[in-house]
Formats: sequence, structure tokens, C-alpha cells
Amino acid sequence: MLFTAPMYNEIYPYLVQDNIEQNKKDIEGIVKKYDVQYWDFSNENYNKELFYNVDHLNSKGAQKFSKQLNEKLLTSSSD
Repeated sequence: MLFTAPMYNEIYPYLVQDNIEQNKKDIEGIVKKYDVQYWDFSNENYNKELFYNVDHLNSKGAQKFSKQLNEKLLTSSSD
């Protein structure tokens, strides 16, 4: 399984869109080639108080994301 963690929303406009599109293509290729699931949490609405810096969640953000990821794992394994 692959996933993209929540992203610091305020930095998104400054990212190089060509890189984002290439990342999406690369992920799609991996998903098809290896038959793995991909979950994209990058656009989850996590406020900036849940981030340590623009690349990493702080402990509160990590706890929130861990719970969210765990719930997704539990519901997908019961399918």
C-alpha cells in the first residue's frame, strides 16, 4: 500500500505543478505494475497547528493522521 500524508495547505500553491503531475503518473504506474492500493490524504483539511513544519506533522497531527489511517486500514480490510 502507498499513501500520501496530509500536506501543509499553505505551501501547495508554491509547489511545481509539473512535479506534482509527474508524481501522480509515477504512482499510477507503481499501482498498476505491482497491484497495490494508493490512498491520497494530501488534500485533507489539516490546520497548520497540526504541523511541526511544512513537511512534517507534529505529535497532535501524527496522532490524528494515525487514527485516520488506522480507520481506513480497518475498513478496507473488511471489504
